[in-house]
Amino acid sequence: MKDKDVDLVILWPSANWIYLVPFALIAVERPTFLFISRDDICSVIPDFDREEFIEKSRLEHVYSWSDAEGTKQAVQQAWDFISNPET
Repeated sequence: MKDKDVDLVILWPSANWIYLVPFALIAVERPTFLFISRDDICSVIPDFDREEFIEKSRLEHVYSWSDAEGTKQAVQQAWDFISNPET
């Protein structure tokens, strides 16, 4: 990323997730993302996948959302974290 001057990559579920986190979700219609910066990684996932994802991926920063509340808050939390992980 540094060589190409890329600060952030956002990925949706695919077979390539297994190279980044040791657990790959199946691509579904619900928004699910990995936010990858030069320094850190976090995820936005549906709340029903949260516990299993945390257990298997061992990611510390997982932001989940429910159908009732929508994705806005989880995406904002992920953006805030990846933009400034020290806070």
